[in-house]
Amino acid sequence: MGNIDFQGSILDNMDSSNISASNHFTMSAKLLEVDTDSLDASLTRRTFSTNRERVSKPLSSEQARDTRDAFVKAIYTKMFLWLFEKINVAIHKAPTQGMGTGYQSIGLLDIFGFENFVTNSFEQLCINFANEQLQQFFVRHVFKLEQEEYTLEDISWQRIVFTDNQPTLDLLAVKPMNILSLIDEESHFPKGTDITMLTKINQVHKKSSIYIASKSDHDIHFGIKHFAGAVYYDPTGFLEKNRDALSSDTVVWSEVSINKLVCSLRRSSTSTT
Repeated sequence: MGNIDFQGSILDNMDSSNISASNHFTMSAKLLEVDTDSLDASLTRRTFSTNRERVSKPLSSEQARDTRDAFVKAIYTKMFLWLFEKINVAIHKAPTQGMGTGYQSIGLLDIFGFENFVTNSFEQLCINFANEQLQQFFVRHVFKLEQEEYTLEDISWQRIVFTDNQPTLDLLAVKPMNILSLIDEESHFPKGTDITMLTKINQVHKKSSIYIASKSDHDIHFGIKHFAGAVYYDPTGFLEKNRDALSSDTVVWSEVSINKLVCSLRRSSTSTT
């Protein structure tokens, strides 16, 4: 679906778009087991409600590409969650009396996916935030909880000194007006830009020992001291990447699909949107 492209056109004096003919579009409709007209409409039009009626508005080629990308991300997300649900069901074993919980488990801990490139964008911020969470999981279970247990049991031991990355997580997602919440907030403002977002982040967190503010009005980079080292981010494109262009029209495609998996994903999508 990511290879589906659009051609701009004019319809009733409004910017609109048409899906470029390709095997990518027909194959996508075939795999989703949905009529091509339904898929076409969900990608090139947006429906919204007024006080009296529902109005359908054509999308420009740029808007259609954003809708396509949001659609693809939604499918990927739902498939990812569906896969893990299947794994959990497969490894679950009903508890047997006298045999403990009876649960089997698969444990995955990857703390080596930290990214720091010449140019770091929104994707690197999300990836590094995930790795901060994993690092905190490691720190909490290996150091914090273990040492608390030693103290409770009055065991003689020498306290292990470790670096706690919780302040970085507080900056990113925990404290009021954290960086991720400020990005979300600015994404919802019609006149919000990457620069206004950066200005707010600088103002709120310039005194933080974890945050590295822009050095001047001409410097559009900011830094964060992660557990693996400082990373400088270029905020260009942050708001656009954070916005979710998924609309109700993009789940209509599955209402006529005969594929059971697609229908189950649609029901899940509808409940969360």
